[in-house]
Amino acid sequence: MEVEGAALTAALGGVAAFALPGGRILAVGSEAGDDGPTRSFLVHVAAAQVEELPLRAPRRGAAVVPAPNGTLALLGGVHADGTPALTLETFFPE
Repeated sequence: MEVEGAALTAALGGVAAFALPGGRILAVGSEAGDDGPTRSFLVHVAAAQVEELPLRAPRRGAAVVPAPNGTLALLGGVHADGTPALTLETFFPE
């Protein structure tokens, strides 16, 4: 989906997008290029605004999945030094 006037600050591949309350979309993907880091963006559709949501533990190759409690969970991947990312990050849609 393209939101006119709203552009991400990085080209992403393997994007997963989730519709959120309030006309928002959470987009998570890997930055284009070799082993690009996982990046996440909150898109406010009506306002055509994009806000990057920096990860607490930067990683590459992470996946985002819906959790049973209504949140979204980011898990997996590896850190820049090649060690596995063992923490879980959550996004609480409001």
